[in-house]
Amino acid sequence: MAKCLPILIGLAVVTATIRWTASVDAAAVTFGTSIPITGLDTDVLNAGTTVNATNIDGNTVVVNGVTFTGASGATVTQGNMTSSITGGWTDPGAPYGSLNAPFAAMSANMQNLLASGDYQDSANTATIAYTGLIFGHQYVFQYFVNDSRGFGGTNNRVLNLTAPDAGSNSVNLTPFDVSGTDGGLGVYTVGAFTADVSGTQSITVGPGTGNEQQNAF
Repeated sequence: MAKCLPILIGLAVVTATIRWTASVDAAAVTFGTSIPITGLDTDVLNAGTTVNATNIDGNTVVVNGVTFTGASGATVTQGNMTSSITGGWTDPGAPYGSLNAPFAAMSANMQNLLASGDYQDSANTATIAYTGLIFGHQYVFQYFVNDSRGFGGTNNRVLNLTAPDAGSNSVNLTPFDVSGTDGGLGVYTVGAFTADVSGTQSITVGPGTGNEQQNAF
């Protein structure tokens, strides 16, 4: 999920006049830590204006006021912004849910968001590429991984996210089931960047440990 924040101050959007110069180089992405999913709809960030949100191989759902477009293909266009996904992803349907709490206690739309998804081999890397960004605007990016089945090894899986731009850091998303039990929940992270003159931004997904996964972003 990508949100446009013209100016981000304490997660609030304010109006201001800014003079941007050719020296601005703000394509680096700063990722936060791996944050456990609580199961509340408010895990989905809702600040600023949503410009692209994708539910991988799931339905189009609204969670915390954010509309996630269900996508089984590689490209999702919302307004003037397009996200495209590369990599050798496999669609297993929607196997990542559970009949047990805390997964089963979530809202129906949150369950759909976290039960669906794709996976690929841990040695692979993939790219999420955004186009149609507005130069000088601030954006935030949120990525969810979740596997609530309680299978052995689920809580040892790791997925790395970074960006190819100089100055970007990386984050390891782990574990995919924090409790390691049937019905447990995974993690998410939030990254922030300011669009450069290209109007594009790439996020590198992988490599990892165990199968990589994408549920929603």
